[in-house]
Amino acid sequence: MKRTALLLLFTGMITAAELPSPYDADGRIAIIERFLSERRGLRLFVIDNFEGERTYHTRAASTQLADIQFIKRSPDSAPYRRELDLIASRAQPFEHEKSLFLHFSFEDPGKQVFQVLPDHPVQIPGIPQRISLWVNGQSTHALVLLFQNSDGREVRVNAGRLDHAGWTRVEMTAPDLLRSRGRRLERRYTTQFLGFVIESSPREEAGDASVMIDNLLVLTDLSELMIQGEEIPDTWGRTKR
Repeated sequence: MKRTALLLLFTGMITAAELPSPYDADGRIAIIERFLSERRGLRLFVIDNFEGERTYHTRAASTQLADIQFIKRSPDSAPYRRELDLIASRAQPFEHEKSLFLHFSFEDPGKQVFQVLPDHPVQIPGIPQRISLWVNGQSTHALVLLFQNSDGREVRVNAGRLDHAGWTRVEMTAPDLLRSRGRRLERRYTTQFLGFVIESSPREEAGDASVMIDNLLVLTDLSELMIQGEEIPDTWGRTKR
């Protein structure tokens, strides 16, 4: 059984028969809805919905083309709208018109990377459990998400190849290293999102490629931050820059 299923079954949140396929976006979102309604302390935190309020830059780009834009293109599907409704039900509604558009090139595929970082790392409350985003790309280059855990160590989460047929919702289990509590009390819950890395594939010919990204979310557990007998207010939405 895959690690994702083992984690969900171990926590008693779902049975094996109820676990949706990774390709069943609507089913996966329904499970998130169920988790949020049944498990005290879980929150869905919006790292970025890519409307342009959070700014990004490239670092040590090994590519001559390094274009970052926010364009009026986003998924147009029932699961995506269901996810938007879920967000809106827990926070102040905000616009969902744009996505993050990255345009880059590789002269030596298989040996180069394209790195895109927010100008300010995004603080994530609680202990991350699940990570999801919508991706639209047509290449075999790989997308990696960069985080820093509570001990200050960089954690890389593989979001897979960019060979999607249109918009695809990608969901990953937060690795153990990302879910670990900091050894120092003042850093116990200080996880940060650091950015994206696109790793070039040796299968691709030299040249340009692009990808669109939308709705980067983290299902996080704040139960250890809760005072007994009290509820923590929902922390949905975007953090300040």
